Amino acid sequence: MILRDCLEQKDNLISENLTKVVGDAFSVYQFYSEEYDREYDVFKIESEKSNIILKKSKSKNEVLAHDILAKSECDFVPKIHYIEKAEEIYFIAMENLVNSKDSWSKDDITDLVEKLAYIHKECSKYQEGYERIRKWTYTSKADLEKLEDSEISKSHVEAIYNSQVILSESYQTFIHGDMIPLNMIITSEGVKIIDWEYGQFGPYILDLGRLLGDYNINQLWINHEWEEELLEAYYNSIKSNQIVASYNQFYLEYQCAKLQNYFEIVEAFKTRKWDRTDWYDMNLREMLSTINKINNVQTDSV
Repeated sequence: MILRDCLEQKDNLISENLTKVVGDAFSVYQFYSEEYDREYDVFKIESEKSNIILKKSKSKNEVLAHDILAKSECDFVPKIHYIEKAEEIYFIAMENLVNSKDSWSKDDITDLVEKLAYIHKECSKYQEGYERIRKWTYTSKADLEKLEDSEISKSHVEAIYNSQVILSESYQTFIHGDMIPLNMIITSEGVKIIDWEYGQFGPYILDLGRLLGDYNINQLWINHEWEEELLEAYYNSIKSNQIVASYNQFYLEYQCAKLQNYFEIVEAFKTRKWDRTDWYDMNLREMLSTINKINNVQTDSV
């Protein structure tokens, strides 16, 4: 991720709240991913008075997510300077977090999963905040059956449906919803979790399934050799809170969460008729492999 000068956006971003925080004279830079060739509606505002991050969003969901996070007193999410709405756009001004490392270690990811566990435990106390926030839903059996083809058999569809039932019956709480390492920053104070636009009420385990199962272009984000220790770190953080009955049940739900991650990507390719890519093939392969793992876990539990 790099920053590109974009003074042409200055007039669109300026407001009374902004000048109170950074003053009248400031520079504007936009976040851009060279890897994905994508501009983000996220800006760094620099001035002699203060440096902040300003995010534009058409959805109120991220605002609602930050309301829930504030109630749980998380100190590992960005501090909010102000939130305002202009016409149909929300502007979220938050502290500028600075990366202290160019890469992450197993200790950093362990810190991350323990903080996710804290959120999954603590935020479940604030049920009153969930009535308006995004909610996780699973794919209907009828829609799943539409995906049957030479790659996805009837038995695969049945396995995906059953795994989603398991997820729907698991512990439900507030989750990040897009937990990949791009959405974490390693600061001098430890890991901070950013970008809560997909924050939602749903199965606790989905964050972990995405974090440890998702691919960045052609390889896993997280070193696969760390998986067992990271699972144990998370489980040890949540086991006393009656989130899950046993490690075996936790491991089954984790595999269902990984399957959901792969399935959503495969489903998007098929329903939106995207051109086939190596990334699709990897996710299809892992989806089918995870179905076998789930079948083995369930067989061993009988």
